[in-house]
Amino acid sequence: MIDTIINIFKGLTSEQIALISIFVTVLIYLLGKYNELKFKKHELKKEKYMEFINLLKETYIKGGELLLDEEMKSKFFDFGSTIFIYGSKKMYKKYCTFREYSSEIVKKCQYYDSQTILYIVADMLNQIRKEIGLYNFELPLKFKAISFFTNGIYFDPNINYKWWKYKINLFLVKFELSLYKIVEMPCIKIIIYFIILPFKLIKLLLKYIVMIPLGKILIKFGIDKRLNIKHK
Repeated sequence: MIDTIINIFKGLTSEQIALISIFVTVLIYLLGKYNELKFKKHELKKEKYMEFINLLKETYIKGGELLLDEEMKSKFFDFGSTIFIYGSKKMYKKYCTFREYSSEIVKKCQYYDSQTILYIVADMLNQIRKEIGLYNFELPLKFKAISFFTNGIYFDPNINYKWWKYKINLFLVKFELSLYKIVEMPCIKIIIYFIILPFKLIKLLLKYIVMIPLGKILIKFGIDKRLNIKHK
């Protein structure tokens, strides 16, 4: 194999070798730029995720219950905009779940549990650790990710059971919401909308190609006034 490669290079002309050198140089430059941008994005992501950690530090958490006043809700909303730009798709979905979990439609679900919000926060923290590279050589912390600001988590013998309990509860809530969407039949509504779309287009064409020009002609020649007089 090595001999074959050596023979190939021996058969190359000086111009071909020069072109290969240029290609390799450009490739190394592009790879370097890619890694540089990737590193900058990684550092910026860490900075933005640290803002989320600081928000959690400001949030009042006691006895396993997460409480958000209006000011904190506003800060979390602002953080969502940074997640949309700098966060991963998974992190953005988890954040949206966190924001929407306390909505009225979710509270009506059969398996809704207010304590599940702690699982969602812990899941977000685990995702942050994963994205900044802390889970390359170690296992996820799961619920223990929120132990630094929530009491009774780290040494709780049932913590793994609670993790899976709330994880399954969240899955059931999402599943029920999916069924609700099916019952509402959005697909049928979309199909009906596309069926009536050509008629709406025709209506617009008649309005701007026939009715409006015809009205302008009537006004220009005063026919509209004559028609009004006759009508009276």
